Amino acid sequence: MLELVSALLGALIIAAAAILGYRGTVASVINAKSRSDSGKEDDLSANDKQTSRSGSDKQDIQSVSDKLNSPSDSTDLKKRALTGQTVLAPAAAVESSAGGKLTRFGLPVSMIVMTILTCAVWILSSFLHGYELWRLIFDLCLSVFLTILAAVDLEYKRVPNCVLLVMLTVYALAAGVYIITDIENGLASVFVSAAGSLFAGIAFLLCYIISRRQLGGGDVKLAFLLGLYLGGGRIFGAIIYGILCCFVYSVVQLCRRRLGLRDGVPLVPFLYLGTLIIFIIAG
Repeated sequence: MLELVSALLGALIIAAAAILGYRGTVASVINAKSRSDSGKEDDLSANDKQTSRSGSDKQDIQSVSDKLNSPSDSTDLKKRALTGQTVLAPAAAVESSAGGKLTRFGLPVSMIVMTILTCAVWILSSFLHGYELWRLIFDLCLSVFLTILAAVDLEYKRVPNCVLLVMLTVYALAAGVYIITDIENGLASVFVSAAGSLFAGIAFLLCYIISRRQLGGGDVKLAFLLGLYLGGGRIFGAIIYGILCCFVYSVVQLCRRRLGLRDGVPLVPFLYLGTLIIFIIAG
C-alpha cells in the first residue's frame, strides 16, 4: 500500500511540475521568438529609412516605389517600417506556427500524451524495481525535465537553454546534498554520473562535428546532462533505444513520403522514449 501511494504521489508531482514547466518554457520560447523577429524588423526599418534618405536620383526613387506598390507580405512589412512602426509577431501566431493543436486545457495533445506516458512508466518502474531515495530524486527530476524538453522540441523544434541550465543546477544541488549526507555513496554516484556524462557528451559532440551541425547544439548539451542523471550504467542503453526509435520512425515516414532524405527530425522526443524504456528495463 505504501509503495502504491508513493508511486502515485511521484506521478502527481511529475504531472504538475511538467505542465507548469512546459507553460513557462513555451512563454520563454515565444518571447525569444518575438524579440528575434522584432530585431530583424528594426534592422529592416533602419535600412529602408536610410535608403529613402539617400535615394536622391530617380532610379532609387523608382525602386522604392516599386517595392511599396508590391502586394507581397514582405513589402507590406516594409511600408509599415518606413512609417516608423515596429511590427511584433503575436504570441498566437508563434504558437500556431508550431503545428500542434491545443486542447481545452491550453496544452498540445503531444504534451498531454507525454505527461500521461511518463507517469505510467514511473508507476510501472516503481513496482518492478522499487527506488532508492537518491535515485528516486534524480529520476523524478529527470522525468519532469525530459517531458518538458521533448514536448517543446516536438512542437517548436527548440531545446531551450533556460531549461538545460535549471536541469544542471538541480543536479548540482541534489548531488551536493547527497555528498554531504552520505559522502562515500555520494562521491561514488558522482563519479558514475561523470563517466556517463563524458561518454554521452563526447559521443554527441563527435556526431555534431561529423554531421556539420546537422545535429543540434541543444541535443549535445542534453546528452551531457542525460549522462549526469542516468550515469554510466544506463545512459548507453537510453541512447541506443532512442536512436532505434528514431530510426524506425524515420523509415516509416520515408515510406509514407512524409519525410525527405535531407529532412531532420527532433531528437529529444526519441531520447525521451529511450530513457523511459531504460526506466522500465533497469529502473
